[in-house]
Amino acid sequence: MPQATLEQLRLDPNHPIGVSLHTHGVKYTQMSDGTVHSNSFVPPGGSRTYIWYAQPRNTNTGAQGTAGYWWYHDHVVGGPHGTPGIRSGLFGGLVVRRQGDPRPDRTYVLAFGDRQTINLRRSSEADTCDEQNPVPGPTCVVAKLGEKVEFLVIGIGDDMHTFHVHGHSWADTRTGVIEGTGALANSIPIIDNKTVGPGDTFGARVIAGESVGPGHWMLHCHMQFHSDLGMSTTFHVLDENGAMTAHAGHAPANPVQAAPAGGGQDAPAHGNHG
Repeated sequence: MPQATLEQLRLDPNHPIGVSLHTHGVKYTQMSDGTVHSNSFVPPGGSRTYIWYAQPRNTNTGAQGTAGYWWYHDHVVGGPHGTPGIRSGLFGGLVVRRQGDPRPDRTYVLAFGDRQTINLRRSSEADTCDEQNPVPGPTCVVAKLGEKVEFLVIGIGDDMHTFHVHGHSWADTRTGVIEGTGALANSIPIIDNKTVGPGDTFGARVIAGESVGPGHWMLHCHMQFHSDLGMSTTFHVLDENGAMTAHAGHAPANPVQAAPAGGGQDAPAHGNHG
């Protein structure tokens, strides 16, 4: 959704129960709030148009605008808070971009919650890819080497989680990348793990296989008992030709040489991968 635009969304659920569309981040009148108390939900068999406004930043008034990574969800199924609706999967991701924001090659929406994933082929881990020929899909996270990949991370349910991708890192900024140079740009932290709580959203932008090459890279929650229970999937990075290559034991592409200990420089770190 571009900033400074008005979006009209028509909800025609043709459903025997009432539903709604409530969004985070962007602006709307109360008649597009999607709640019971504002009478802005869709009754059984009905339809409704919701209007959202992506407000631009205004340096004169101090308004920060609505550019960022957000989500929308039902707010009425099962009660005035819509908890059963969210648990049933009635939610999605929303990206609002400012003019000139960098565009990704691929975007994946990932939700971290406390409900069991069902109907997967192999195990409790949410990866249905064919490892020899992974094809991008709702539960198959795939990119070619060098592609700019955007993750929109959503926290749902009643627990805290973390988002961690093996072999990849990103800038902890609004867009997930560093723009500009100088002291401000140099002060931006580079991270590979970020906490997400219920109702939280953020974006992470990585370059697939940067300095590490293609392969099957774990993507999981670092709350260890969550990961043990299956809150884990795989980020499949293909080579530049779009093929999956056997890479076990290969050295990283363009490896960074660690300086030896002493002389005031950092020593190489040792420990378990994670």
